[in-house]
Amino acid sequence: MSGNYPSLTETQLPRLIQSIRDLFAGRNNATGYFTLAVAPATSTVVKAKNCGPLAQPYLTPRTANAAAELGGGTIWVSSVGNGTFTVQHSASAATDRVFGYGAFG
Repeated sequence: MSGNYPSLTETQLPRLIQSIRDLFAGRNNATGYFTLAVAPATSTVVKAKNCGPLAQPYLTPRTANAAAELGGGTIWVSSVGNGTFTVQHSASAATDRVFGYGAFG
């Protein structure tokens, strides 16, 4: 769920207050979904607009095949950069290994 993101020049107090309320309610623009690449690929680059080099991506499986990947201990975040992070994983023909993420920090 994304939150209200006012511009740096926003002058309307109600919009600024709504942005703060959204943050307190847990809404932000640092979350999203991605699907792991299929075999023979063993890495997937995830575009995450608000991700920075010091961000900590947290992954949540959204399908049974994603949960199996996570449960097998074969997935990890190998690098984080401006606007992206890379996930290493096993090669699989499964096309529905869908994860949600939050990249905070």
